[in-house]
Amino acid sequence: MSGQTVFSNSSVLTAANSESLIEYGNLARLKLEAESDLTVDASRQSIAGSLRKGRMLGSVPAGVSLDFQTADFSIATDASERVVFTIKTQECEGTNLSVREGTVNVRAADTVHIVKAGENFSTFVDKSATEGAHNNFSHRKRVGLIIGIGAAIGVVLAVVLGKGNQQTAGGGCVVAPSGSGGSGQCS
Repeated sequence: MSGQTVFSNSSVLTAANSESLIEYGNLARLKLEAESDLTVDASRQSIAGSLRKGRMLGSVPAGVSLDFQTADFSIATDASERVVFTIKTQECEGTNLSVREGTVNVRAADTVHIVKAGENFSTFVDKSATEGAHNNFSHRKRVGLIIGIGAAIGVVLAVVLGKGNQQTAGGGCVVAPSGSGGSGQCS
C-alpha cells in the first residue's frame, strides 16, 4: 500500500515476497526487503531506529544524521555528507554493513570502526555470507571465471602436448611401380 503514514517509533514488518519503501520529507529513503523487521523514528534532521532482522537499503542526504542499531552493532553518521548503505542482519548469525557512498561510524564491542564508500563491516561468523566490495562475485561471475581458467589450461596443454607430434619436412622418395618396366628409382 502506498501513502501510509509512519508515526514515531513505528514498527514496519515486511512479509515474504514483499518489500516496503519509506520516503521522508527530508529526502531520506529506506527500503526494506522481504521478511524484515524495522522500528524507525524520523525528524527533519535525523533518522533513528533498529533493524531486528532482514535487509535494509538506505539513502540519507547531507544534513540528516543517521543512528541505527542491530543486535550486533550500531551505526551513526554526522550529517556532513550523503550516505548510501545496505544492512543485512540475521538473528543469531550476524550483521553486515556495506557502504556505497559516504562514511558510516560503526560501534561494535566497545570499538568504533569507520566504514567508507566501497567497504564492508561484518559480524557474520561465516565470512562467505557477507556481500559487497570485497566479495562481489555472483554465481554467474564465478562460473565464467572457472570456464575461462579451464579454457586457458586447455590451450596450454594443447601447446605442450602438441609439440611431440611434429611432422618432418617433405622431400622423401615415393616409389610407385609402373607397368612400363621403368627403373622405379628416384631421380
